[in-house]
Amino acid sequence: MSSKILLDTNIVVFRISNPKKLSRDQARLLDQADAEGRQVAISGMTLAELAFIDGSKHLRTKHSAQDILLFIGNYPGLTVLPITVEIAREAAALRAILIEPGDCVIAATARVHGLRLLTTDQRIIASNVVSTIE
Repeated sequence: MSSKILLDTNIVVFRISNPKKLSRDQARLLDQADAEGRQVAISGMTLAELAFIDGSKHLRTKHSAQDILLFIGNYPGLTVLPITVEIAREAAALRAILIEPGDCVIAATARVHGLRLLTTDQRIIASNVVSTIE
């Protein structure tokens, strides 16, 4: 896979609903990837989190789950990385540090694929379990 970055669920939501919440570096990287037609990736876990975003306390958006999933389905250059046994094992090892199952799976996906994670999640950033772009 040619992608070097994995988008956390919060980055996907902010890209669609509130781009001002992205850091300057995050926005620049996403804009460059779009302009150059480079691949970016999300975890299969992100699709699951987006499917249940309606009413979420953590990810507030004016868009419905269906709108966001439609956007994702039409996003050029987006690769969805499935949850494999290797990723699940890595996620289980991260549980004591990251606590939230979704965070564990997304961080594990980045680790297994050797990707940098674009995230605003301070727990993931502070943990240093994966290379992040804040």
